[in-house]
Amino acid sequence: MSKMSTFYNIDAKEIRRRIDKLCTASKPPSPDPVLGQQPNVVSEWNTFVKKHGRLIEYVLSQSITRSYWWEASPQRKFSTVPSMSDKLIDRIAINRALGVVIFIESKRSVGTIDSKSAKRIIDYDNAVRSSYKAVAKELGLDPADTLVFFAVFNAYGERSDGAKITGIPMLMPADLPKLFPPSVTSNMTSLDAQVSQHAAHVFERDIGPSPMYVDLESGDNSLFPEENHNFVSPNQDKQLTLYGFYDEIEIIRPDKDVEHRGFLREHISSVLSSCTHQ
Repeated sequence: MSKMSTFYNIDAKEIRRRIDKLCTASKPPSPDPVLGQQPNVVSEWNTFVKKHGRLIEYVLSQSITRSYWWEASPQRKFSTVPSMSDKLIDRIAINRALGVVIFIESKRSVGTIDSKSAKRIIDYDNAVRSSYKAVAKELGLDPADTLVFFAVFNAYGERSDGAKITGIPMLMPADLPKLFPPSVTSNMTSLDAQVSQHAAHVFERDIGPSPMYVDLESGDNSLFPEENHNFVSPNQDKQLTLYGFYDEIEIIRPDKDVEHRGFLREHISSVLSSCTHQ
Protein backbone atom coordinates (compact mmCIF):
# COMPACT_ATOMS: atom_id res chain seq x y z
CA MET A 1 0.00 0.00 0.00
CA SER A 2 1.43 3.39 -0.96
CA LYS A 3 1.98 6.19 1.52
CA MET A 4 -0.74 8.23 -0.16
CA SER A 5 -3.32 5.54 0.61
CA THR A 6 -2.31 4.87 4.20
CA PHE A 7 -3.89 6.24 7.37
CA TYR A 8 -1.96 6.06 10.63
CA ASN A 9 -3.37 5.66 14.15
CA ILE A 10 -6.96 6.36 13.07
CA ASP A 11 -9.86 4.24 11.80
CA ALA A 12 -9.07 3.83 8.10
CA LYS A 13 -12.23 1.80 7.41
CA GLU A 14 -14.43 4.55 8.84
CA ILE A 15 -12.67 7.19 6.77
CA ARG A 16 -13.03 5.18 3.58
CA ARG A 17 -16.72 4.59 4.39
CA ARG A 18 -17.21 8.34 4.68
CA ILE A 19 -15.34 8.96 1.43
CA ASP A 20 -17.59 6.48 -0.38
CA LYS A 21 -20.63 8.44 0.84
CA LEU A 22 -19.29 11.93 0.13
CA CYS A 23 -21.72 12.44 -2.76
CA THR A 24 -24.69 10.61 -1.25
CA ALA A 25 -27.25 12.88 0.38
CA SER A 26 -28.71 11.69 3.70
CA LYS A 27 -32.16 12.39 2.23
CA PRO A 28 -33.35 13.42 -1.25
CA PRO A 29 -33.29 17.21 -1.75
CA SER A 30 -36.67 18.93 -1.84
CA PRO A 31 -37.81 19.78 -5.36
CA ASP A 32 -37.74 23.41 -6.45
CA PRO A 33 -41.26 24.81 -6.99
CA VAL A 34 -40.33 25.96 -10.50
CA LEU A 35 -37.48 23.73 -11.65
CA GLY A 36 -38.60 20.56 -9.93
CA GLN A 37 -36.16 17.89 -8.79
CA GLN A 38 -32.45 18.66 -8.86
CA PRO A 39 -30.36 16.82 -11.46
CA ASN A 40 -28.33 14.10 -9.80
CA VAL A 41 -25.05 15.86 -10.52
CA VAL A 42 -26.21 19.03 -8.74
CA SER A 43 -27.31 17.08 -5.67
CA GLU A 44 -24.06 15.12 -5.64
CA TRP A 45 -22.00 18.29 -6.05
CA ASN A 46 -23.70 20.14 -3.19
CA THR A 47 -23.56 17.08 -0.94
CA PHE A 48 -19.85 16.63 -1.64
CA VAL A 49 -19.05 20.22 -0.63
CA LYS A 50 -20.90 19.87 2.70
CA LYS A 51 -19.58 16.44 3.63
CA HIS A 52 -16.03 17.09 2.47
CA GLY A 53 -15.65 19.96 4.95
CA ARG A 54 -16.85 17.78 7.80
CA LEU A 55 -14.54 14.95 6.72
CA ILE A 56 -11.49 17.25 6.69
CA GLU A 57 -12.38 18.39 10.20
CA TYR A 58 -12.88 14.80 11.38
CA VAL A 59 -9.62 13.42 9.97
CA LEU A 60 -7.51 16.37 11.14
CA SER A 61 -8.97 16.23 14.64
CA GLN A 62 -8.58 12.46 14.91
CA SER A 63 -5.04 12.57 13.52
CA ILE A 64 -3.79 15.25 15.89
CA THR A 65 -5.42 13.94 19.03
CA ARG A 66 -4.30 10.35 18.39
CA SER A 67 -0.74 11.23 17.50
CA TYR A 68 2.11 10.84 19.93
CA TRP A 69 1.91 13.13 22.97
CA TRP A 70 -1.43 14.66 21.94
CA GLU A 71 -4.89 13.78 23.25
CA ALA A 72 -8.43 14.96 22.68
CA SER A 73 -10.78 16.51 25.16
CA PRO A 74 -14.19 14.83 25.15
CA GLN A 75 -16.97 17.02 23.77
CA ARG A 76 -17.82 19.31 26.66
CA LYS A 77 -19.16 22.62 27.92
CA PHE A 78 -16.92 25.01 29.84
CA SER A 79 -19.07 25.90 32.81
CA THR A 80 -16.76 28.67 34.07
CA VAL A 81 -16.49 30.38 30.66
CA PRO A 82 -19.75 32.31 30.02
CA SER A 83 -19.35 32.40 26.24
CA MET A 84 -18.68 28.64 26.15
CA SER A 85 -21.10 27.44 28.81
CA ASP A 86 -24.13 26.99 26.57
CA LYS A 87 -22.64 24.94 23.73
CA LEU A 88 -20.66 21.75 23.32
CA ILE A 89 -17.02 22.30 22.36
CA ASP A 90 -14.82 19.68 20.74
CA ARG A 91 -11.78 19.58 18.47
CA ILE A 92 -9.44 20.47 21.33
CA ALA A 93 -5.88 19.14 21.05
CA ILE A 94 -4.06 18.82 24.36
CA ASN A 95 -0.37 18.18 24.96
CA ARG A 96 -0.07 17.69 28.73
CA ALA A 97 3.68 17.14 28.68
CA LEU A 98 4.25 20.55 27.13
CA GLY A 99 1.30 22.28 28.75
CA VAL A 100 -0.23 23.28 25.40
CA VAL A 101 -3.89 23.41 24.33
CA ILE A 102 -5.02 24.22 20.77
CA PHE A 103 -8.65 24.77 19.80
CA ILE A 104 -8.84 24.00 16.06
CA GLU A 105 -11.48 25.09 13.58
CA SER A 106 -11.28 23.65 10.05
CA LYS A 107 -12.44 25.25 6.81
CA ARG A 108 -12.19 24.02 3.22
CA SER A 109 -11.29 27.59 2.24
CA VAL A 110 -11.25 30.54 4.61
CA GLY A 111 -11.39 32.78 1.56
CA THR A 112 -14.97 31.69 0.79
CA ILE A 113 -16.53 32.07 4.23
CA ASP A 114 -19.18 34.75 4.69
CA SER A 115 -19.12 37.58 7.22
CA LYS A 116 -21.29 35.63 9.66
CA SER A 117 -18.87 32.70 9.71
CA ALA A 118 -15.90 35.05 10.06
CA LYS A 119 -17.53 36.76 13.03
CA ARG A 120 -18.20 33.40 14.69
CA ILE A 121 -14.52 32.50 14.33
CA ILE A 122 -13.44 35.86 15.76
CA ASP A 123 -15.84 35.50 18.70
CA TYR A 124 -14.54 31.97 19.33
CA ASP A 125 -10.95 33.23 19.34
CA ASN A 126 -11.84 36.08 21.70
CA ALA A 127 -13.48 33.64 24.11
CA VAL A 128 -10.40 31.42 24.17
CA ARG A 129 -8.01 34.35 24.63
CA SER A 130 -10.00 36.01 27.42
CA SER A 131 -10.66 32.80 29.35
CA TYR A 132 -7.48 30.78 28.86
CA LYS A 133 -6.87 30.31 32.57
CA ALA A 134 -10.39 28.98 33.17
CA VAL A 135 -10.06 26.73 30.10
CA ALA A 136 -6.77 25.28 31.36
CA LYS A 137 -8.20 24.66 34.81
CA GLU A 138 -11.28 22.87 33.49
CA LEU A 139 -9.05 20.66 31.35
CA GLY A 140 -7.06 19.66 34.43
CA LEU A 141 -3.97 21.73 33.59
CA ASP A 142 -2.07 24.32 35.60
CA PRO A 143 -3.48 27.73 34.54
CA ALA A 144 -0.15 29.37 35.36
CA ASP A 145 1.83 27.00 33.16
CA THR A 146 -0.43 26.35 30.17
CA LEU A 147 -0.40 27.92 26.71
CA VAL A 148 -3.88 28.06 25.17
CA PHE A 149 -4.36 28.84 21.48
CA PHE A 150 -7.12 29.03 18.91
CA ALA A 151 -6.29 28.36 15.25
CA VAL A 152 -8.07 27.83 11.94
CA PHE A 153 -6.94 25.18 9.45
CA ASN A 154 -7.33 26.47 5.87
CA ALA A 155 -7.41 23.18 3.98
CA TYR A 156 -7.58 24.40 0.37
CA GLY A 157 -7.40 28.18 0.52
CA GLU A 158 -4.62 30.70 0.10
CA ARG A 159 -2.26 32.20 2.67
CA SER A 160 -3.78 35.60 1.91
CA ASP A 161 -7.14 34.37 3.22
CA GLY A 162 -5.85 35.25 6.68
CA ALA A 163 -6.94 38.83 6.01
CA LYS A 164 -10.51 37.69 6.67
CA ILE A 165 -9.62 36.66 10.22
CA THR A 166 -6.93 39.17 11.13
CA GLY A 167 -5.11 38.40 14.35
CA ILE A 168 -6.03 34.70 14.38
CA PRO A 169 -3.51 31.94 13.51
CA MET A 170 -4.44 30.31 10.19
CA LEU A 171 -2.67 27.05 9.42
CA MET A 172 -2.03 25.90 5.87
CA PRO A 173 -1.22 22.27 4.99
CA ALA A 174 2.49 23.17 4.84
CA ASP A 175 2.33 24.28 8.48
CA LEU A 176 1.18 20.91 9.83
CA PRO A 177 4.69 19.33 9.86
CA LYS A 178 5.92 22.27 11.94
CA LEU A 179 3.53 21.49 14.78
CA PHE A 180 2.55 17.84 14.75
CA PRO A 181 4.09 14.38 14.27
CA PRO A 182 4.44 12.93 10.73
CA SER A 183 1.26 10.87 10.97
CA VAL A 184 -0.88 14.04 10.83
CA THR A 185 0.66 15.21 7.56
CA SER A 186 0.47 11.73 6.04
CA ASN A 187 -3.18 11.29 7.00
CA MET A 188 -4.20 14.61 5.46
CA THR A 189 -2.23 13.79 2.31
CA SER A 190 -3.88 10.38 2.10
CA LEU A 191 -7.30 11.95 2.58
CA ASP A 192 -6.71 14.44 -0.24
CA ALA A 193 -5.52 11.69 -2.60
CA GLN A 194 -8.43 9.35 -1.89
CA VAL A 195 -11.07 12.10 -2.00
CA SER A 196 -9.68 13.34 -5.33
CA GLN A 197 -9.82 9.83 -6.75
CA HIS A 198 -13.40 9.35 -5.58
CA ALA A 199 -14.55 12.74 -6.92
CA ALA A 200 -12.90 12.08 -10.29
CA HIS A 201 -14.85 8.83 -10.56
CA VAL A 202 -18.22 10.28 -9.52
CA PHE A 203 -18.06 13.46 -11.60
CA GLU A 204 -16.09 11.92 -14.49
CA ARG A 205 -13.60 14.75 -14.41
CA ASP A 206 -9.82 14.94 -14.28
CA ILE A 207 -9.40 15.69 -10.57
CA GLY A 208 -5.96 15.01 -9.17
CA PRO A 209 -4.45 15.44 -5.71
CA SER A 210 -3.90 19.04 -4.65
CA PRO A 211 -0.30 20.23 -5.18
CA MET A 212 -0.21 21.65 -1.65
CA TYR A 213 -0.61 18.12 -0.27
CA VAL A 214 1.52 16.33 -2.86
CA ASP A 215 4.39 18.69 -2.01
CA LEU A 216 4.20 17.59 1.62
CA GLU A 217 4.96 14.03 0.58
CA SER A 218 8.04 15.04 -1.41
CA GLY A 219 10.03 15.58 1.76
CA ASP A 220 11.40 18.92 0.57
CA ASN A 221 9.02 20.97 2.72
CA SER A 222 8.85 18.64 5.68
CA LEU A 223 10.72 18.99 8.95
CA PHE A 224 10.61 15.23 9.38
CA PRO A 225 13.36 13.03 7.90
CA GLU A 226 11.99 10.15 5.85
CA GLU A 227 13.98 7.55 7.77
CA ASN A 228 12.07 8.52 10.91
CA HIS A 229 8.68 8.17 9.28
CA ASN A 230 7.69 5.51 11.84
CA PHE A 231 4.79 6.29 14.11
CA VAL A 232 4.86 5.03 17.66
CA SER A 233 1.98 4.16 19.92
CA PRO A 234 1.16 6.40 22.90
CA ASN A 235 1.25 3.21 24.96
CA GLN A 236 5.00 3.02 24.54
CA ASP A 237 7.41 4.64 26.97
CA LYS A 238 6.81 8.39 27.10
CA GLN A 239 9.46 9.98 24.94
CA LEU A 240 9.29 12.45 22.09
CA THR A 241 11.40 12.67 18.96
CA LEU A 242 12.41 16.11 17.73
CA TYR A 243 12.19 15.52 13.98
CA GLY A 244 14.22 18.19 12.27
CA PHE A 245 14.07 20.74 15.07
CA TYR A 246 17.80 20.21 15.65
CA ASP A 247 20.62 19.25 13.30
CA GLU A 248 20.61 15.79 14.83
CA ILE A 249 17.60 13.79 15.91
CA GLU A 250 17.22 13.71 19.67
CA ILE A 251 14.99 11.66 21.93
CA ILE A 252 13.71 13.70 24.85
CA ARG A 253 11.32 13.44 27.76
CA PRO A 254 9.62 16.86 27.84
CA ASP A 255 7.94 16.06 31.15
CA LYS A 256 11.41 15.80 32.73
CA ASP A 257 13.61 17.97 30.52
CA VAL A 258 12.84 21.63 31.25
CA GLU A 259 15.12 23.02 28.52
CA HIS A 260 13.60 20.98 25.70
CA ARG A 261 10.09 21.54 27.04
CA GLY A 262 10.65 25.28 26.93
CA PHE A 263 12.06 25.05 23.41
CA LEU A 264 9.04 23.16 22.09
CA ARG A 265 6.57 25.50 23.75
CA GLU A 266 8.36 28.48 22.22
CA HIS A 267 8.47 26.71 18.84
CA ILE A 268 4.69 26.13 18.84
CA SER A 269 4.06 29.75 19.83
CA SER A 270 6.39 30.98 17.09
CA VAL A 271 4.78 28.87 14.37
CA LEU A 272 1.27 30.03 15.29
CA SER A 273 2.45 33.63 15.43
CA SER A 274 4.02 33.36 11.97
CA CYS A 275 0.70 32.07 10.62
CA THR A 276 -1.23 35.08 11.91
CA HIS A 277 -2.25 37.87 9.54
CA GLN A 278 -1.71 41.21 11.28
